[in-house]
Amino acid sequence: MSGPNPRAAAVAALVRQEQDGFSNLILDAELRRQKLEGRDKAFASAIFYTVLEHQGTLDYILSQFLPKGLAKLDPQVREILRAALAQARYMQVPASAAVNEAVKLTRTFRKASASGL
Repeated sequence: MSGPNPRAAAVAALVRQEQDGFSNLILDAELRRQKLEGRDKAFASAIFYTVLEHQGTLDYILSQFLPKGLAKLDPQVREILRAALAQARYMQVPASAAVNEAVKLTRTFRKASASGL
């Protein structure tokens, strides 16, 4: 990965939040770890909080396309899908960009087998 990636930071924070809770502390730590600043920091934060705010709706939509359900997915893959859908549905990110970046994230997190989802 070249340089800080706000999407990767958001996904990493979402995975940790799902496991440990305390969303604000986890996000702050991940933003510092990834060395995000300015617009990238704001974008990662927006993704993170949009996913948390709309998680029920996002999960319902995603479950319609996942025969085994979300619970069976790897936690990183689950958060990548939630983040991509949140961007396309609520953040005015073009769907093509959200999907393209999600595929890249599956490779960043070494989950390339999930890039076909």
